[in-house]
Amino acid sequence: MEAPLTANEFYFAITKSARNKAPGPDGLPIEYYLTDPHNWARVFEVCYSNQLHRGRMTKFQRRAHLSLLYKAGERLEPGNHRPLTLLNSDAKLGPKIMSYRLGKTLPTILHEDQHGFVPGRSIQQALFEFTSIQQYCKLNDVTRSLHNSSIPMAKKAGRGKSWCPSSIDLLLDTTLDVLPLGKNGWEKVESRFNRLAETKLLPVRDVDALKRKFILLKNHAKPTGDPECPVEVKRAKRIQREIDQSVSVMSLDGGCDEDENDDGKKYLKSC
Repeated sequence: MEAPLTANEFYFAITKSARNKAPGPDGLPIEYYLTDPHNWARVFEVCYSNQLHRGRMTKFQRRAHLSLLYKAGERLEPGNHRPLTLLNSDAKLGPKIMSYRLGKTLPTILHEDQHGFVPGRSIQQALFEFTSIQQYCKLNDVTRSLHNSSIPMAKKAGRGKSWCPSSIDLLLDTTLDVLPLGKNGWEKVESRFNRLAETKLLPVRDVDALKRKFILLKNHAKPTGDPECPVEVKRAKRIQREIDQSVSVMSLDGGCDEDENDDGKKYLKSC
């Protein structure tokens, strides 16, 4: 940053400056210097070297036209005008070079979350990162938000504080996939439920909790005054009917054991 300004840098600043801009007090736009940028670059190298040595810009470079642009509202109100400063074109070349030099080191100085005014960074990337963080937070907070849900239907369906709608749906889906339930059927339901729950960031449950919740759902009566039963209650009752059809008579309110009669055939003992 402290290195002398070179003619090559002034040539770059002249050729890269925006065209068709209003000039400063001297009336010379940047197009004037573009008529011979090579020679003007050498002139500015000597001029700026002398000015930096003296620590003071020339009198004309320190002048500017100040214009107040009306925005909206009451015209007599100063806050309704935006000040616009028009500097001479040659006075803007030195700061342009310093800005270019600083731009090379800004990515190593500023935090990666700073996207504005840093070369190579874009506000679109910041928006993408913000959206990703937002989705990540929603995914991690889904259980808590569903637990705090005040939907009346969820309360009527027996969804307690420890059971969110996603967990109930996963329980019913898992139970249906494991059918028919045999002697170790609920252990299979527990294993499959917990494996899928971890991938969905849901709480894991033991076999007793799964059985109790399923029994609560299948035995739940239609709420008084409601036109129909909740969807999860209907699903639980339908799954119970399939269990009864596939394993004869089985009540999930207690354990059912198998035994053998005298001819070696297995039958279900009463629950």
